[in-house]
Parts: sequence; C-alpha cells; structure tokens
Amino acid sequence: MSDTATLGTLKRTPFYEIHRALESLDARERDILYRRYLAAKPATLKEIGAMFGISRERVRQLEARAMAKLRERLEPLKVAS
Repeated sequence: MSDTATLGTLKRTPFYEIHRALESLDARERDILYRRYLAAKPATLKEIGAMFGISRERVRQLEARAMAKLRERLEPLKVAS
C-alpha cells in the first residue's frame, strides 16, 4: 500500500477526526477538556478555575461550549442505524 493510500485511510478514521476536532478548539478550551477528561487524575472545576484565574462557573461554561463544538464537528461521523 502506498504512503498516499495509507494517509487517505488514516484521514477517514474516527481517531483522526476526533484529533482534528480537538485541534479546532482554542487552547484554553482544549486544555480544560484534557484536564477534565483525559488526565490521569482529572481536575475539578475549582482546580481548573484556580489555574486560569477564573471561577468554576466560567470553567463549566467553557467546558460546555467546547463539548458543543466537538459534538457539532463530530456529528457527521455518527453511523446511521
């Protein structure tokens, strides 16, 4: 299989699309999601708020906005049943 064919296949994988969707977020949104969901020890809203100097409510709002962006970006990947 050629490198071009392999790259074309890779670009259609759900993993690649999720990675691209995460990269489409701004740095703060991406950091919040990583700290909340992907860290070995997920951080609380309060902990993240202290890191950024914002309230935990603002962290919650940013998290919700980032998740909405991800859902919108990944919607086309849903498999029709």
